[in-house]
Amino acid sequence: MVDFVVNPLMSILAFLRAGYGYGRLIAVVNPCSLLNQEDLIREIINTTHDNYLMIIPLINGECNEALNVLSKVSAQYKVVNYDPGNPLSSLQDVLDIVNSRGIIVINISVNSLGKYVFSIVDEYCDNCGDCLRINCPAIQLNRKPVIDTKACIGCGICQLVCSRGAIIRIKVS
Repeated sequence: MVDFVVNPLMSILAFLRAGYGYGRLIAVVNPCSLLNQEDLIREIINTTHDNYLMIIPLINGECNEALNVLSKVSAQYKVVNYDPGNPLSSLQDVLDIVNSRGIIVINISVNSLGKYVFSIVDEYCDNCGDCLRINCPAIQLNRKPVIDTKACIGCGICQLVCSRGAIIRIKVS
């Protein structure tokens, strides 16, 4: 996996054009960034390489027109409804795509948010930066990353990307 700190669509395309073959390319793509990018998306999906996965979190239908862009370029994608209360089972459908190339749209309903907040266990956190890369406004960097539980909407994406198991879910009472 390569960290994309720039436009993930351009990064995927650059790696695919260069013949990258050293592992899976996984990019979390803001749905709003897909707008007016038909040519770029078309080139990515028409590549002969099969080592990429685009994950598009769609929170409460924001930039829902991104799905129209995917349809317009005939991209094959799968929409998965995400429940932060049960992240592993709600993402079970993702396993169908994990071993092949593809595009996954994770539909996060605002009605399912707010039941939980997330916190970082300092003893397990080694400052790898995985949680910071999702650009969540609730995660700030002090000495180590810290989640502001008042700003946390409870989507759980930080917990999913934390490869150290340092982020825990806390039920809101």
